[in-house]
Amino acid sequence: MNELDWKPDKSTPVPLYIQIKEYIKEKIETGEWTLGTKIPPQRTLAKAFGVNRSTIVAAMEELIADGLLEGKRGSGTKIINNSWSLMTSTPPQTGIPMCKRGVIILICLRYRKSIKQSLIQISSV
Repeated sequence: MNELDWKPDKSTPVPLYIQIKEYIKEKIETGEWTLGTKIPPQRTLAKAFGVNRSTIVAAMEELIADGLLEGKRGSGTKIINNSWSLMTSTPPQTGIPMCKRGVIILICLRYRKSIKQSLIQISSV
C-alpha cells in the first residue's frame, strides 16, 4: 500500500468522511489496494488525512456496509471485495428473473439495514 499522499478538501460542502470513503473506494476499485490487503489503522489514517478518528470510523462503517471492507477488533480492517468481485459473484438461485436478482443484490449491498423490507417489496413485484 503506497504512501497516503492525499487529503480531504475541508473547503467543500461534501462531508470529510464521504471524501475519505470515496478515496479509499477508488483505491480499491482501481486495484491499487488489492483484495485481502489490510487497511492502515484508524489512527494512522486520521493523522495522514488530518482529520479526527471519528471521521475515519464513519468512512470505514460506510465501506463495511457497502461490502468492500471487513473489520475485526484486534486484527484490523481488510479489503474483502472490490466492485468487480461484487459484480461478478453469482447471484443465488431464487426463481426471480436474472435482471431482478441483480437489482436485489445491489439493493442488499447498498441498504443493509433495511434489507428485509427491500426484499419483501421487490419479491412482490
